[in-house]
Formats: sequence, structure tokens, C-alpha cells
Amino acid sequence: SSRLDDPASSCRPFAADREGFVLSEGAGAIVLERLEDARARYADVQALLMGAGMTSDAHHLATPHPEGVHAARAISLALRDADISAQDVNFISAHATGTRIGDLAESRAIETAFGASIQDLWVTAPKGALGHLLGGAGSVESVLTIKALQAGVVPVSVNSTPRDPEIGLNIPTASEPCLVNLSQRFAIKNTFGFGGHNVSLVWASA
Repeated sequence: SSRLDDPASSCRPFAADREGFVLSEGAGAIVLERLEDARARYADVQALLMGAGMTSDAHHLATPHPEGVHAARAISLALRDADISAQDVNFISAHATGTRIGDLAESRAIETAFGASIQDLWVTAPKGALGHLLGGAGSVESVLTIKALQAGVVPVSVNSTPRDPEIGLNIPTASEPCLVNLSQRFAIKNTFGFGGHNVSLVWASA
């Protein structure tokens, strides 16, 4: 982003005036183990990793496929691995970096993967508040996804208005309904890297 006058509003995922991401720093850690092992040691299980999907666009050295074809496939593979349907998912924690091409490609990927179910789906974009931690983004935003499932609410998306008219996702913002009750307790975390490296994870409440 070239917005230097107001750093807090520089990263604008899904907004009509978005024009680039903002680098940030941070780290997140998640301990993964088999459920039976965690229960055997009386661990305080925070969430369940139900499924994962991974694809590669092989489209361009840096940018994703503009239609989000392979990103959609990563989402579908994660749903299949978790043995759930699109209707079971309450919300997606989007990769949404605030770039012109990336956000639109992810929006199209979500629309493709969810079809008619998209009308009941909420999508949040953490990078508007957190910035882009590059290699740390997936872990930090997975922690956020887990905490959202535990709280039963979808976090608001900061700086996501005015909305890009080409993006028709349900995105909670400070000026719109921002606390959404979760019923099924499944969420997807998207992490889409440079060059079209796509990973989608399905998280569930413990």
C-alpha cells in the first residue's frame, strides 16, 4: 500500500479503494496432536482441525489465477477432507491482503466453492487490522479463527468499506451487523501465497 498518511487504514481488504497490502510483524503457535493423545493427557483442547486442502495455481510467478479456480478447489478439498458440506460452515477467515487482484480472485473462489450456500456465509478479513505477517499470517489468523469459534461470533473486518461492487460477500464491518451467532461451529481459514500456493483449513469447536 502507498497510503502513508494514515497507516491504520492503509490495508483495505475487499474495499473498492484497496491498492496493496501492509507488512506487519507477529507470530502465532498452535500445538497439533491426535485427539486421543490429547485426551489421554487431559489436555485443554481448544479446537479440532477437521480437514485441509492444498493446490497450486501454476499461473504466474507472483499473482493468483484471476478467477480463483484452484483456490476454490483448495476450499472444496478441505470440505471433503473434513467430511462436511458447504452448508455446515459458518464463516471464512479470508486471506484477503488488500490487493486489487488477490481479493477479487479469493472472492470468486469462495463464490465458486460455496455456490448458493454463500448467502448464509460470513467472511472476515483479519489483515485490515493485523496487516500481513507473510509466513506468520496463517498461524496468527488460525488462532483468531479458533477464538472466534469459541466466542461464537465473527470478527469485524476493518477498512473494508466502501465495498468493491464486484465482491458480493457477507462481510461484517463496524457499520453493519458485526457479532454473528455461530450455530454449526465450523470455520475455514484461507491462506493463499505468492504465485498461487493455496491452503484451506477447516476448524471446528472442541
